[in-house]
Amino acid sequence: MRHQGRKITPESALKRAAKDFLALHRIWTFPVVQGMGAQPGIPDRLGIYQGRPLAIEFKAGRNNLTPLQGAFKERFEVEGGLYILCRCIEDLAAGLGIRTLGIL
Repeated sequence: MRHQGRKITPESALKRAAKDFLALHRIWTFPVVQGMGAQPGIPDRLGIYQGRPLAIEFKAGRNNLTPLQGAFKERFEVEGGLYILCRCIEDLAAGLGIRTLGIL
């Protein structure tokens, strides 16, 4: 799949679908731009959901969290945040407690 001359990766397609899903449910999130000085292991999206900090990490295929991402997840959850490892939209919906046609 291509978008404006660029090949769309499975992870990019998942991120786009998740952005649309979150917007549809009026869940405020924003993408995290990785770069110099960024917190190691920081997830792909951050936001607030029902008064709790929300972090979403997207993984395509069989990719797993890196050790730094796992450490971030653990600390985030200890501090009361909701961390979702999203491989498909159903993971996102389940993590947020939103019922979809695929989750009955």
